[in-house]
Amino acid sequence: SHGALLSPRELAERIAQRRREGARNVNFVGGLPDVNVLYILEVLTHCPPDTHVVWNTNLWTTEEAIERLTGVVTTWLTDLKFGADGCAKRLAGVEDYTERLHRLLPMVDQAGDLLVRHLLMPGHLECCTRPALEWLRENTPDATINLMTGYHPFALKGSKGPMSGPLEAEERERGIQLFESKGFSSAMVDGQLA
Repeated sequence: SHGALLSPRELAERIAQRRREGARNVNFVGGLPDVNVLYILEVLTHCPPDTHVVWNTNLWTTEEAIERLTGVVTTWLTDLKFGADGCAKRLAGVEDYTERLHRLLPMVDQAGDLLVRHLLMPGHLECCTRPALEWLRENTPDATINLMTGYHPFALKGSKGPMSGPLEAEERERGIQLFESKGFSSAMVDGQLA
């Protein structure tokens, strides 16, 4: 069996225990933790009001969910995976990705601390990374941006094309140089302050 069935009060007690042991936050992890939002909100009613809540999400959510979580979530840990809708459609099967994320990211930037992850993907420096970084620089200037370089082709390994292998060292370096040229006020590369 996987996991354990806990009442909201029981999970709140575990969160309190971890805080006593030194934990600094409670991190609700997605894809989309919103699917459990009612349970999570109930858990938090049993936690001290100073509980630091991290909402770890792909942000494929709604404005209403963000509005409801404003004041509850302390830190929004999100992704901006693609800079081009064609890539989002081809690789993730989603429509209107950039429009949706470009609408929601400024909302969460206003709703709490924002940390945005962007993964360098092989062959996507110009179509995805450049426009994503330029948009973030213009629209979320106070956010922390984490450029991740550890792409691994799990499901695509053994197939053909640029996404079937790891990120080449030269493309990684070009991506980091591009990232550094944007002058983000709070920047990380692979989780380390840049």
